[in-house]
Amino acid sequence: MIKNKFINIYLIFSLFLFANCSDNKTDSGANEETIKIAHIDPQTGPFALQGASGTSHMRYIIEQRNADGGVLGGRKLEIVALDNKTNPQESLVNLEQAIGEGIQYITQGNGSHVGRALTEAIKKHNARNIGAEV
Repeated sequence: MIKNKFINIYLIFSLFLFANCSDNKTDSGANEETIKIAHIDPQTGPFALQGASGTSHMRYIIEQRNADGGVLGGRKLEIVALDNKTNPQESLVNLEQAIGEGIQYITQGNGSHVGRALTEAIKKHNARNIGAEV
């Protein structure tokens, strides 16, 4: 029962995320690009089970969505798991890595201290790089 609720939360998140992207279509070649989503959560250490579980749920949802034709005219989704070890500083390193790889969508699930650090860093990044939002 809890598993289904957790999946539904991620599904709602996914629908919300991509509902706001529908007007970003360009030419048909852009529809072939994979949309990468960085999932910054613990993959090792004492909270690895929670982080890996969140990543697993996201992967499941993405697989289902891709099997149904993807998003935004057929674009496929891909989750990129980054290990923050439940550490805000490590999360900021992960964020910089994601930005460097051109990933424009970031998710995080464990630790409000991590969420706050990421939120502040993303706000600063977006203010400095208008039009290149993460």
